[in-house]
Amino acid sequence: MFPQNFQMKAILFLFLSFNCHLILSQEYKLAGLIENKIVTIDPSSGETTLLLEIQNLPNGTDLRDLVYQKTKQEFYTIANPTDNPYLAKISISGEFDKLKILEPEFATIYTVEAISLYDEEIYFSASLNGGLYDNDPYAESLLKINVENEIEFLIEIKTEKPFPDIDVLNVTKDRIFIFDGAPPNQNFLEFYELGLDGLNTSSNPKNIYTSTYIPIADFCYFNNILLFVSERSLYRFDTSIQRIFNINTDGINSYENFTGLTQYISCSLPTSNLEKEIEICNGDSIVLDAENPNSSYLWSNGSTNSSITVN
Repeated sequence: MFPQNFQMKAILFLFLSFNCHLILSQEYKLAGLIENKIVTIDPSSGETTLLLEIQNLPNGTDLRDLVYQKTKQEFYTIANPTDNPYLAKISISGEFDKLKILEPEFATIYTVEAISLYDEEIYFSASLNGGLYDNDPYAESLLKINVENEIEFLIEIKTEKPFPDIDVLNVTKDRIFIFDGAPPNQNFLEFYELGLDGLNTSSNPKNIYTSTYIPIADFCYFNNILLFVSERSLYRFDTSIQRIFNINTDGINSYENFTGLTQYISCSLPTSNLEKEIEICNGDSIVLDAENPNSSYLWSNGSTNSSITVN
């Protein structure tokens, strides 16, 4: 038995701990949606690695577009974009969950084309005007789902084209990028940008590029360039369009085309560094608190709580 004034010295090595220095390693990659799989794409070589297979996906569900929420570590997508569309999420373990039917009180949505994510709010393009057809293919309106989970109308875009259409969408901290294109019978590709502020005062996006048609599925904005997928190729745009490479899907046994692209941040396990020894007296105890949002825990005694009392 130790005397009461005996001091026990311990150096504790933990994944996360109270009053520790957290070192978090992050690696930026691309993630693509193809069939019922999400794969990572090496941006330097085009090699793909299976990240997850989507579980419990209802039969016949059509998925379009992909965006990654890094703080929650989950993906968002549009399910059945032309037939009762709804927003869905895919966990990092592959679980598919229906989130929100896209039915605003102020209008009828005929088609949803694209989604993007910025500052915890989800932006999406939709057809609200009914168009010339029962199933209107022209998504002329920009809406968002705010932090209160309400759908807000933002703007209806107007361009020189007869039927403006937000086919692909990406929202950054100050700009909105839009792709509008038509297949060979009209044979055009248009990139536009809008300022994120003042959307209710101006609906005419600025044309930043015009070319012949490419069937773009999705794009993301990274390091001042737009990266986008067309079929199974990766392209970039800064002042012009360049094809970087064909994406290699041989390893995932898929011959389908990509329907989504997003920036993906893979996080390695956090490590900690206690900068000095912790001294406690015999019989005393301290609480080690490893609280970190969206994390799971495993201590040496089998506890999965975020904090633990030790002596």
